[in-house]
Amino acid sequence: EKDRLQNVLGIENIEAEVKKNVFKDKKSVLNSLKQIQKDHQKNIYPKYFHGIFLDKDLYKIKSVTKENKRYFAYYSPGDLKGNKNGEFYINTFKPEIINKHELYVLSLHEGIPGHHLQIFVQNKLKLPDYLKLGDNTYSEGWALYCENLGDYKDDFDYYYKLQYEILRSLRLIIDTGIHYYGWSYQKCFNLFRKYLPNYSDIQIDKAILRYMNDPGQAITYKIGEKAFLYTINKLLQKGMDIKDIHHTILNSGTMPIEFLVDFIN
Repeated sequence: EKDRLQNVLGIENIEAEVKKNVFKDKKSVLNSLKQIQKDHQKNIYPKYFHGIFLDKDLYKIKSVTKENKRYFAYYSPGDLKGNKNGEFYINTFKPEIINKHELYVLSLHEGIPGHHLQIFVQNKLKLPDYLKLGDNTYSEGWALYCENLGDYKDDFDYYYKLQYEILRSLRLIIDTGIHYYGWSYQKCFNLFRKYLPNYSDIQIDKAILRYMNDPGQAITYKIGEKAFLYTINKLLQKGMDIKDIHHTILNSGTMPIEFLVDFIN
């Protein structure tokens, strides 16, 4: 796919070209995320979900605090009663390592229709709390599935979608390598560098330390996404509407992914 994109764009090295498109300051990062949020609300949500998503229901966008500067980006949910909206945090301490084209796919994952939409909808439901509190494979699987719903008109935005695919696949390998095969830090670093040449040393270091510290969490993304793709494609093949499928899934609450597959079947 990267070869195809390079041919379409008429460039020899897409990594080198994309690397030029970074931010200069914190304000530009936050403004770009707000603009993308509005785009997803206006164009992505009505294409795949029933009803409208109101401005008052949107998530807030904030910079990561000093205490959490080890994180690149994350979503912090609101309360279980649905009285407080969630917040999307991005690390703006070094804007020059944030790529402008990365934010489109990142917003699909963290915001609408990813984490924010899933948690916002389920917190509004009259469900017991255990069906609202996140199961990692479900919540991260849903958010990764939502990256496939983007309208990738910009080739560089699509390139970053592919980069994220590679990252989530690498996690399967590196997490297993560390915790089952006893891989060294350097072996993990070299594999990262080989397949994600645009990532800085700082980004790779943080990723590897995360996988070391939280065994199994990183592999939930791909496992969950595959489960959602499997179940949703089965329903589409039976003639069910994609909006109805999403409505059924979100309104059933968070559940272990094997329960979701059984439920859909």
